[in-house]
Amino acid sequence: MENKKISVIVPTYNSLKWLNRCLESISNQKYQNLEIIVVDNGSTDGTWAYLKEYKKKDPRLVPVFEEEKGTTYARNKGIQAANGDYLCFIDSDDYVLPTYCSDMIETIGDCDIAVCGIKVESEIKKNTSFAHAEHGMTVDHVEMIRKILKMEDSSHTVVNKLYRKEVIKENNIFFIEGRNYEDISYSFYTAIVSDKIVFLDESLYVYCIRNNSRSTTIEDRNGYDFTFQFEKVRDLLVGTGEVRAVLEDYKYALLYALYQLNKMFVKHESLTEAAYKENAAKLMDLIYEARYYKDSQK
Repeated sequence: MENKKISVIVPTYNSLKWLNRCLESISNQKYQNLEIIVVDNGSTDGTWAYLKEYKKKDPRLVPVFEEEKGTTYARNKGIQAANGDYLCFIDSDDYVLPTYCSDMIETIGDCDIAVCGIKVESEIKKNTSFAHAEHGMTVDHVEMIRKILKMEDSSHTVVNKLYRKEVIKENNIFFIEGRNYEDISYSFYTAIVSDKIVFLDESLYVYCIRNNSRSTTIEDRNGYDFTFQFEKVRDLLVGTGEVRAVLEDYKYALLYALYQLNKMFVKHESLTEAAYKENAAKLMDLIYEARYYKDSQK
């Protein structure tokens, strides 16, 4: 598989403090046939100058500069620029183990997506790892949707996946721009067009949680974007007719989403009561609608 190129897409915004660790982990991969696309999303901390210097060290680096438009826009620019046979996403404040690319590409075979486990390094809670699948286990798209709905085997994130690029390009799958929690809908969109997905039993991606990271900073927009992503999931499952096959897991996911929204409101004063109530009502509407899907499709 050494002749197959992997396009590694790294969006970054004012992450210079962690960017070197991220790029070094990619540059020093055991698998070397890489294209490292780093999309600087309008950083003001010297990132662009750093990238131009780093390219002298590793010519595989493809720096792309864009005005600040968010992570989703940056990831989409990376997809558009990708020339590899496969692609993956790595956040600039995270890093990967040395065999991340080699293990993924050796395992993917004739599958459309390979999924590895995730190790979490946190400044605010205990470190942990998530890799529970049997190595080499394969599933079809319906079973993958079930796993995402239940958040099993780290299936609901995008950073721990290797994608066959032609599946992404042929189906024109891009991130919904301007919205947070983008992994939710993107995971479903990619799963539903994939014939076979394979899992690895190792935690090869290291997800780093910082005190001021997006995952720990909650405001009204987070509530609206969180609910929006589940509305898009509803549209996708109903529109493709897959909702009936995964209905019970879909109901569970909606109830869990409501629980998570409650946690946001209780733990973060920056999420206002008005925003909480409005989004809780939207999730309740989705839960109510789900009661009728099975009967309506008999």
